[in-house]
Amino acid sequence: MKPCLAFIFFMLLVSCLLAQPVNPAPQPLPYSQDFSSLPHSSSTWPDGMTGWRTTQTPSTEYCINPPAYNKALTAYGYSDNPQATIYNYDGKIGLLDSNTGWCFAIVFALDTSGKHNIQIDYDIMTIRNPYSPPYDDHINEATLQYRIGTVGNFTTLTGIEYQNNTTQQINGTTVPQNLQHRSILLPTACENRQELQIRLVSRLVSGSGSYRPSFAIDNIYVTGEDISTLPVELSSFTASLTAENLVRLDWTTQSETGVLGFYIYRGLEPDPGAALLASPLIPATNTSIPCSYFFADAELHVSGTYRYWLLSVDFNGAEAWHGPVTVVYNSDGLQSGPDVLQTTGLSGVFPNPFNPCASIDFFLETPALVAFRIFDARGRLVRELEPGLCPAGQQRVEWDGRNASGSLCGSGTYHIRMDMGTRSFTVKAVLLK
Repeated sequence: MKPCLAFIFFMLLVSCLLAQPVNPAPQPLPYSQDFSSLPHSSSTWPDGMTGWRTTQTPSTEYCINPPAYNKALTAYGYSDNPQATIYNYDGKIGLLDSNTGWCFAIVFALDTSGKHNIQIDYDIMTIRNPYSPPYDDHINEATLQYRIGTVGNFTTLTGIEYQNNTTQQINGTTVPQNLQHRSILLPTACENRQELQIRLVSRLVSGSGSYRPSFAIDNIYVTGEDISTLPVELSSFTASLTAENLVRLDWTTQSETGVLGFYIYRGLEPDPGAALLASPLIPATNTSIPCSYFFADAELHVSGTYRYWLLSVDFNGAEAWHGPVTVVYNSDGLQSGPDVLQTTGLSGVFPNPFNPCASIDFFLETPALVAFRIFDARGRLVRELEPGLCPAGQQRVEWDGRNASGSLCGSGTYHIRMDMGTRSFTVKAVLLK
């Protein structure tokens, strides 16, 4: 009797261990899955994916709880299968929640290390739709959720919700119904993570009856941009005229890493490509504390309006331009006005790179209506700043690093455009976290 009880206990223990939720292995970006290599007869999950069951029963609220058990992939799924489970629908995978049982989830894991601006594209569809009022008229909804790591609750993503329609489909097919495409840029919390879990879940919206629709996902494509690691964090770059009638350039770095040094370029045109080298290499200190530099340009002999750029060069050859700053130079040494030329336009962004706030300096020769528009590296409008009617003179507007919805923007390059009537001025700034 005792050996028999021991065997039964052992088998129960093995069953419990096998039922414990398994976390799929994180997949590097870019990640794609179109299930084209998954036979309809397969009950094996693709790499980086699995199925879960939670302890929450289906309701009008999305389940955000951690998984409680694994859920196997059921082969040969068709629209006439009423049993609640996760199905292989022949080239797509779908979930069918029960009316009173448990919630299911289709999950895939990603490794977003070194990446930001994580974007998910996918197709979502209905396979089984038992809609037939007045007895079965469920309208259900599906969306994605995310979790950092492998513990804790999930966060529901909004703006990508999908609902079944009111056309019945229970005729034993796998043809998608109400096929739609979804695309979403994930929150910054999902960036640069060794393990990010994404799962598809559903909820009840309205209706009643014994059966619910099934939702399937296909053509998953996840991308991310490399996080740039700029060697120089510049906080200021200015120009002035000295008592000796020399142009003095001053700049301050907040930190430096792997920087070879700096060059000063001088030009008469707004294009730095037409500027001439004005200085030898000015060696960098490569310190993590603020450091100030200056260079005096003694090679000016002709009066004119000059623009100066600062070029930082790191040891691996990467370069970054800063500026320009502008001065009016008189060869006779007589200055009739302020040393630094004051012309309408953007003076610069400080600090640059910034995190999370940036000061945008600009100058107006005359009072004007001014608006700022901030675009990400893909050209998408992120934020509008409208100080309105501004007086003449030196001005400053602050950007808190948030988008129009109030969320903090991710690391990357942003283009800040100042619009004033028919004139526009643009400067680049880098948000580096």
